Amino acid sequence: MKLEGREQIIEYLTSVTPYSAEELSQYSTIGHGDVHINMRRGNDEVLHATLPLILSTESEIMIANRWIYPSKGRQIKALYDSLPVSHGIRTPSVTAEGDQVYQGIPVSYWAETYLHGQTLTEASFDGLGYGTYSQLTLWLAEFHHGHENTTPLREYFATRFHHLKEFFSSLEGDTHIDAADLQRIEEIIAYGESILNIAVNDTEVASTIHGDLRHQNLLLDNGSIGIIDFEQGINGGDWYADIEKLLMLSSNQLPDPTRPDRYRPPLSPEQKLALVDAYISAREALGWASADFARTLLHSPNLLQARINIFNIDNTLSSFVFGLIRGRASDESFNDTVGESIRSEVPRLQQQVRR
Repeated sequence: MKLEGREQIIEYLTSVTPYSAEELSQYSTIGHGDVHINMRRGNDEVLHATLPLILSTESEIMIANRWIYPSKGRQIKALYDSLPVSHGIRTPSVTAEGDQVYQGIPVSYWAETYLHGQTLTEASFDGLGYGTYSQLTLWLAEFHHGHENTTPLREYFATRFHHLKEFFSSLEGDTHIDAADLQRIEEIIAYGESILNIAVNDTEVASTIHGDLRHQNLLLDNGSIGIIDFEQGINGGDWYADIEKLLMLSSNQLPDPTRPDRYRPPLSPEQKLALVDAYISAREALGWASADFARTLLHSPNLLQARINIFNIDNTLSSFVFGLIRGRASDESFNDTVGESIRSEVPRLQQQVRR
């Protein structure tokens, strides 16, 4: 579904939320994609709403539910209400939420408090230090440990790889994707499956994670840190994914003022390792059963690279799936763009995981 202009956005929102057109006129549109709308009312509140998206197979549902699910607002409210209040970290609170069926498809909305702050990228060039990342990693330890579930992490990844394989197998003959790229993707998934028992320990379980802990979602304001946009990890995932996105253990590059769009933490490799050691110790003090393996993982370059490969395979391929589903839902030409991304990124991903 594609909405054209503010009038159509407000018309849609009046049908899926309790807000009137007059109330919605107080909000300015700050984000409108093919599956999601964000509107902000001054410096007070942000209103989010999902757009209808048809998911036709179990594999599509399993993969796309990283972004889309019918009870999203309710789940986000429950998560925000349970987040740790510590280490100077600010998180939003949900002020309204609900679910609706629109043209036979479940959609969800929620409103949350607006958090002020300067993004981490901007702060990286303005004296951002080790202490900020220390606050974040110690908070993550509390967050992850308090939101573990009972799903073994190996099982979590095995299920995701199964559904990724099934989805891409269904694309044989698709005009947007080359057969050679589908073959490469099949080989990449097979490699991921082959290293699961090495890169993931049998003591590890999935937990709620942030899922998108990049610089745009971290806001600094007068010494406190705000975290927004917890949507991608609400259905569970790998604790290491948040660590990798925050600290970028797979990269030793420092911030480049000429490329503010490419975030890099202003940390040395030694500082990054020290932060993850502190994360592991904090979780160990809470009773984490996987602390010994996590230390082995951190200090074994080959093992760490295997875990980074698992992260990259899942993250990259599931993004392709979501892009193709979005294209089908709103604009077929978007699939051509995704196909071009696959042609350029899949060979690079294959080279990375072969290292």
